[in-house]
Amino acid sequence: MENTKKIIIWPLFFCIFIIVSCNMTKNSDHYYNEQGVEINMKNLINIKFNVYEGTDRNIYLLSEKIIRKIEQKEKITSEKVGFVLQDTIQIINNDYKNITQVIDINSYKELDKNLLYWDKKNVYYNFKSDMSSYPYGILDLDPAKISILKGHFIKDEENIYSYGGISCERLKNVNLNSFYTKKFENLANGNDIYLAFDNKKVFHNADNLTLLDLEEIPINKKSKDSIKNIYFPQN
Repeated sequence: MENTKKIIIWPLFFCIFIIVSCNMTKNSDHYYNEQGVEINMKNLINIKFNVYEGTDRNIYLLSEKIIRKIEQKEKITSEKVGFVLQDTIQIINNDYKNITQVIDINSYKELDKNLLYWDKKNVYYNFKSDMSSYPYGILDLDPAKISILKGHFIKDEENIYSYGGISCERLKNVNLNSFYTKKFENLANGNDIYLAFDNKKVFHNADNLTLLDLEEIPINKKSKDSIKNIYFPQN
């Protein structure tokens, strides 16, 4: 009877050990530098939001490391494989500087989690690791004069960016004084969809819509006809 217990208990213990070991491997954190090389970095200290101090005493911006895969029928999927630790950032004149030389940690704030950050010197956006080797970049905006509009738009007195699409893009040839956003119901899924307008153009994210583009936007016919009358009166 005693031998039978041992035979039952040992296989059970072995299975539990395998399950725990597999979970530890699956959930363990992998860290990479900007060149995509995995680095040994443990016991990171979270200073503020996405700002961390490493065991090497360097300061990093942390973001998810995402890789894209092309599967059957050219379907593109994304997979998180770890984190990018970014210790340099490209500034407006295209030079790269160390994070500690750029970020003002005392005024540093989170505007949109894991995406948009602000301090008294700059506005930072996460372009994501599958789009850039240096995920966080600086937007050409005056941090003292920014305003955030519904629909994922951010602007100052000279520029406006849309960050609601695949990436963050500056709108071209836009009249900032007349620019505004408006919410509609997305008839395809019941969620909200925002369009933006100035005195001459209609935008969805950073795209300047043509009449054909507008026809593809899943909003109700009454709203669509109203937009057509104002922005495409000759069609």
